[in-house]
Amino acid sequence: MTNSPILSNSSMIALGCPYRYYRLFIEGYDEPDSDAATQGTILHAARAGYVSQLWRICKHRRKLGQELLRRSPTIFQRALATVMSKYKLTEYEQEQCEALGARFCEAFQLDTGADNHIVERRLYTTYRGYSVEGTPDHVAIYDGGRRAKVIDAKFGHVRVDFETAQHNRQLRLYAWIWFQNHPECQEIDIEIEAPRFGGMKDSHPGTVTRDTLSDVEERLDRKIAELEGCISTSSWLATPDGDACKYCTLHCPLTVSVIIRLLSRALTIHHPIKRRRK
Repeated sequence: MTNSPILSNSSMIALGCPYRYYRLFIEGYDEPDSDAATQGTILHAARAGYVSQLWRICKHRRKLGQELLRRSPTIFQRALATVMSKYKLTEYEQEQCEALGARFCEAFQLDTGADNHIVERRLYTTYRGYSVEGTPDHVAIYDGGRRAKVIDAKFGHVRVDFETAQHNRQLRLYAWIWFQNHPECQEIDIEIEAPRFGGMKDSHPGTVTRDTLSDVEERLDRKIAELEGCISTSSWLATPDGDACKYCTLHCPLTVSVIIRLLSRALTIHHPIKRRRK
């Protein structure tokens, strides 16, 4: 059992069903990934390696220009192949990863005007004695740290609403943690990449400031109250919850939650990637 509860976006979602929270975040049960989750893990890791390598090249060779653009697909293909080699994938799964990765690579442009690019670095802060954590896919830093951009890559099947990126609870939590750790930062742009749906970023990225993130602390207060209630009563009852149950694979004591999970999945439209003809 862990010694102190950690609040993250995933743990706060899990608290919708105390039983799920207890199994995952107190007992430490390692929930197996679905095929879709595995694909997302692979593509996120490949993206992280790709962006990191591009940025290293840009920092040391600012005049690389067109040569970098010409070589970048090859750099991504190598990064993707390295990650995929660690998994046992079917031919179809490998094709899907390669096709979606190619779509991402075609549209992605690294902002070479940024001061720095940070990929998949865990952020920490404390709130009311609790550790609050999050791992953004990508943070770009500008103007000596006075401005930042939080980018979230979505490789899943759920359609993305780019126009509401700034209202995404996960990204708002990341922005809030960043503000806590970087007092010099004045504003943060929030963007979403979703190459499956033809969009790489919100054309009008949402901008948030410290004053516009009060809802994050309100959410933390609610979840702390729920968590402390469960701890004080030692009650971790399985509770049907749309968000917590959606992708849950636990053997749930409540049949109704299984029905909710199946219905939630049935409403998710899957969009396989078709390989482009050369």
